[in-house]
Amino acid sequence: MLSLFAKSEKSFLAKCEKMSNSEQQFPYLERFLISSLWRLKGNACTAVDANEFALSMDRAAPPLRDQPPPPPKPKEPPKPKEPPKPLLVCLIEAASKFNDWVNSPPATGSAPTPVLHRGLPPIVTRHRLPPFDLQDVPKAMDRLGWSVAAKIQRKWFAGELNYANTDDGARIGINQNGQQFQPSMIDTTTIKMDWVLKFPRAKARLDELLNEKLFNRRAIDTLKRMARKWKSSPYVIDAWERCEGDWQKYHHEYQYQLVRVDDDWVSKGLLLAAGAATPILMDDLYGALGAFTFNAALSKFSYCNGQLKIFEVNYYVRDVFTFHDRKDGTASSAGSQYLGNWNEYGLIVVPSYAMLGEVSKAHMPHVARNAKITKDNVFYTVRNLDYREWQLKHGQGGDLVLYSNRYRSYFGYREPIVIEVDR
Repeated sequence: MLSLFAKSEKSFLAKCEKMSNSEQQFPYLERFLISSLWRLKGNACTAVDANEFALSMDRAAPPLRDQPPPPPKPKEPPKPKEPPKPLLVCLIEAASKFNDWVNSPPATGSAPTPVLHRGLPPIVTRHRLPPFDLQDVPKAMDRLGWSVAAKIQRKWFAGELNYANTDDGARIGINQNGQQFQPSMIDTTTIKMDWVLKFPRAKARLDELLNEKLFNRRAIDTLKRMARKWKSSPYVIDAWERCEGDWQKYHHEYQYQLVRVDDDWVSKGLLLAAGAATPILMDDLYGALGAFTFNAALSKFSYCNGQLKIFEVNYYVRDVFTFHDRKDGTASSAGSQYLGNWNEYGLIVVPSYAMLGEVSKAHMPHVARNAKITKDNVFYTVRNLDYREWQLKHGQGGDLVLYSNRYRSYFGYREPIVIEVDR
């Protein structure tokens, strides 16, 4: 698929250039009004003039979150009351002001007479809509019913400047200064497993983890490599307690298996499938997490004399919420991920933009649905690079590591999972 994208880059760039300089119409995806299904609308979307309609980043950044409240302002001492003036003094001052007004000269000049150009048609200026600010995307998500996605975006906007600028940083949570994300950038309360499992595609992937991959050959090999670093001990270890509730430490030291959900290439392929409605991608789960992972990590276990006994395993969701674009040298690393066309009322998706965004950072014109220039029909193209530009402009905006609450698989102390590490 990467080679296909690379070969098609020139044709996509040419097509985008043609769209931005013409009234050509092209297809887009929109959601049905009363369901989560999306449908393809053929040739009903038109590029608009970038000079008249622009995505704005001018609104002031929101107040930083997690800041101590400002100290209360000291109370000002009451002003002393002036003694009342005698009646005679008040009468003299009033008479003086009236006399000044009577003797003041009249105002010079008069309003200019409007000039009418008879016989000439009026000059019509194309109507410019109020700007759509990037910070209005969460409002649109609320209208779509994407409450979790909106909450995470607002938290991102209100965070201190923190972003991944390498592929490894985007994977494990290393920021622009080469440091691990600070505790204020680790979110452990927003994502709930019960909510994630309401989405059938997520539930199917978790079932795959628990039923097929929890102790497959790859998982066992990883567990063996981990165990060889430990000291032998007959005591049962509570891994979560040993990490003192530090999610990052727990994940890095005891996670051993994962499955991916909404993997990038799979999701792009489904998105670009022409034809009937698809409920696959454009929902609150994808808006909040994009491509994420279910992870399995040791919870209670013992390692003694080369034998690893596992009594309990935790599983959970993990995602690094970032607008980093890959830099791995592949064809897709030349682009910037397309995130949809937005206005304050909602979202449409232009399939050709999704493809182009994988291979190029070329300008993508904003679009008007059915060629109507109204607030609810002009949709503004949003990409990863727009969020990064917002961060650098405002010195604010914090990438996050998201963890859900933990679920557990308990095997018991009588029939634990036993792995012979030295074999």
